[in-house]
Amino acid sequence: MISRGLSAADQRVFDEGLRHDHAVSTTVRILDMDHRVLGEADGVISGSVDVDAGADVERSCSVEVLDPQNRLGLTSASPTQPVIFVNKQVQVLYRVRIPELGRWVDVPIFTGPITKADATDQGVSITGTGKESLLNEGTSISKTFKKGTKKSDVISQYLAAMGETQRQITAFGDRLTSDLTISGVDKAWPVLRSLARQLGDSSNFPWLGYDGRGVCRLATHSSAVRWVFDGQSITSTPKVTVDESSMRNYVRVVNNDTVIATAKAAPSDPFSAQSLARGGVPRWIREDVTSDTTDKKAAQTLANSTLDNLMHAAVSVEFESLIVPHLEPRDVIRVVADTWEWDLQVSKFTIPLGASQAMSHGRNAQIRPKIKYAARGRTR
Repeated sequence: MISRGLSAADQRVFDEGLRHDHAVSTTVRILDMDHRVLGEADGVISGSVDVDAGADVERSCSVEVLDPQNRLGLTSASPTQPVIFVNKQVQVLYRVRIPELGRWVDVPIFTGPITKADATDQGVSITGTGKESLLNEGTSISKTFKKGTKKSDVISQYLAAMGETQRQITAFGDRLTSDLTISGVDKAWPVLRSLARQLGDSSNFPWLGYDGRGVCRLATHSSAVRWVFDGQSITSTPKVTVDESSMRNYVRVVNNDTVIATAKAAPSDPFSAQSLARGGVPRWIREDVTSDTTDKKAAQTLANSTLDNLMHAAVSVEFESLIVPHLEPRDVIRVVADTWEWDLQVSKFTIPLGASQAMSHGRNAQIRPKIKYAARGRTR
């Protein structure tokens, strides 16, 4: 979750206060590319901040601001003197006043470059995208990192080379096994995210992303539950849908048409060939993985891990809730419905701006079905 510098006691008061009556306000700031404040306005009419951990750029923002005095500095004096906004960023602060705290707490929920700014009758309509977008463009800079360099150092050093001063990169011991070049024509952000994913397993790899402050963070993933969504905070019945079309129960690792290793689902598994049999004939659903390895042990490990990843159903959970502004992608939340309870990582949500509305959540997860169902137990 986004840290607001509160003590543990004040954080508990803040969290509990979000479930009850509290005052809210939204402030929009215009920043230069080094995060210096150029202008500020409070008259937010409408808008939203959208977060999608599966997208190339996690955060996006659209907001309409009442600004007749041009405090944001985005309204031009005339069509012949257009405002230059490509060198500016928009920041959105979601402000909360909890009576028990007796003060306002500012939660930055978006900071990123402006992609569009249109004048309206009384103000301006602003669209922004996350700062990852600055690393998805071609540049004149090419960087080569030598074999043996820590992967976390690669991330930090590349960000520094691109002028990013807002970064908090946790050090990890994993090192490059060969030289790595990020050329000026490459989209650098996918390369950096790939390095981050290599620092852990498929579900617990560190999070690399830009938070609401516009700070690039590489942080260890925590499985601790950050928020419980229950009858007090959920405003709609959770919608659950299941897709099993991508499931596989048989994996082969292949090198030049030679099968090096195989992995099959155990007969007792609900997705096994025996469980899916028709007329007594097992139903094998195969996935081939191409590899250049000749090491049978490594190939078997690859086959087993691939099977484990594919032996799942895709489950989508959607619901609306009271606004929890300090949630971040991959925070673990607990959703408590009438007949079930589930701990899962946040992957997609929308925070509305302006008039009071509900926060919407969407989550696609991979789960393995259980033979026995526990109504209020964990499903993953």
